[in-house]
Amino acid sequence: MKILLAETDGALAGRLFHLLAKNGYQTTAVKTGQAALDEIGRSYFDMVIAEASTPAVDGCAHRPAASAAAT
Repeated sequence: MKILLAETDGALAGRLFHLLAKNGYQTTAVKTGQAALDEIGRSYFDMVIAEASTPAVDGCAHRPAASAAAT
């Protein structure tokens, strides 16, 4: 399963990334909402884990982009 992790807190992102990888998930981590949107445009993800509030682009903006990318 491919997971996109969008988290601005580097320490939390690192812990989540490690936990996901340890459990066999292929994870891509980014630090901004815009970077998440860019990744969604480049690659398919089975799941997006994102903060509800990130600078410039909030986590809610990822859903329509991910849905459009899946079709």
